[in-house]
Amino acid sequence: MKAASKGSFSIHRKFERIAGLIIAYVWYLEDPQKAVTFALTQKQVLEVAKAMDYTKTAAWKNDGSYSTTAPSIRLRKLLLPFEMTPQKWRMKILGRRS
Repeated sequence: MKAASKGSFSIHRKFERIAGLIIAYVWYLEDPQKAVTFALTQKQVLEVAKAMDYTKTAAWKNDGSYSTTAPSIRLRKLLLPFEMTPQKWRMKILGRRS
């Protein structure tokens, strides 16, 4: 789980070796009315990172990681399908939808 008081997104190559890992990004912890959680598999995180060209950055190429604390509108749109609800959590955990 990656929790933040604002928006934050990161990817780390080291997580590729953990089969079945679900990465949860929890945003806006200081405001329960705004709080939101996105849950993605490592493969989905990588797909988002590729769509954002994060995998073309020096940070990704040299260190195997990339992070931002200023999510763009485009990134937020890419994460929207992964916004969690109780039903989506159940489906994600049971592996019925990736």
